Amino acid sequence: EFKAMKHAKLLKDKQEKSDVAWKAKKAEEKRKKDIEKRQKELAVMRKKAEEARKKAAEDAKKKAEEFRKKAEEAKKKIEDAKKKAEEGEEGEAKEEKEEELKAEETKMEVDDEAKAETKTEEAKEEAKDEEEAKDEPMEQEEEEPEETEPPTVELTDEEKKMVFRPSGGLKDLSDAVLNQAFGNFTIPEKSEGFDEVKFEWQGAKESTDYLRTWVVEKKRTSRVEDLAPGEWFQERHKAWTKLFAEWQAKQKSFKSSAAQKEKEAAAKKKAEEAEKKEGEDEAEEEDTAQDIDIF
Repeated sequence: EFKAMKHAKLLKDKQEKSDVAWKAKKAEEKRKKDIEKRQKELAVMRKKAEEARKKAAEDAKKKAEEFRKKAEEAKKKIEDAKKKAEEGEEGEAKEEKEEELKAEETKMEVDDEAKAETKTEEAKEEAKDEEEAKDEPMEQEEEEPEETEPPTVELTDEEKKMVFRPSGGLKDLSDAVLNQAFGNFTIPEKSEGFDEVKFEWQGAKESTDYLRTWVVEKKRTSRVEDLAPGEWFQERHKAWTKLFAEWQAKQKSFKSSAAQKEKEAAAKKKAEEAEKKEGEDEAEEEDTAQDIDIF
């Protein structure tokens, strides 16, 4: 029962972690799809706007060319009419020519108005095309069926062998307290006063071996908080301290003895003699150098 309960809790924790990861993954996929969809919409709008712009530019170019030709023809007719009028045409012929000139001028004005109206219509059509491009639905791609529910997880063979659920960072005891106490952990026995000792998932021998292995591993990897020197060390340390004190006393006594003082005086005298002799040798060398100097 204990093992089944731990496995149920372990499976629940695993399922919760899987659900969180699944939701995060789905949210990221949705975000990427939305960005991709928006980019496609913008690409379609830009393409249609570019096509409409090119079409409007071509139409405007054609109409401008036609208008230019008509203007040249009208100008030519006016010049011809003026020329004939200057040559002396009179009466009705002259009036007719003037009327023709006025008609041509009126026609040019009408063409200008028509051109302005055409440009206005083109602008309206271009704006309409842009609006249609925005409102036009995107081509729907075939989407794979999405998972609406997170996947169900199961325990692995290794997890099924686990008896205790991992703590997940939350511990019953701090490391310091556990390190001070785990060396005293034992399996309860009937001799300690228990009426009955039951082993639910392992026998007495297996449980004892498990605890012993765990304690040994903890001793190998844990810091010893209550380490203290033993009796043997205390005795050896006491003897060493006593011997060291005796050596120091002997050294002090030796330095203050008469023999040591005599040795020190002899060494000092010897050093003074050596220094004096060195000074005499230097003076003799200087005298010799002066005698040799013939200048």
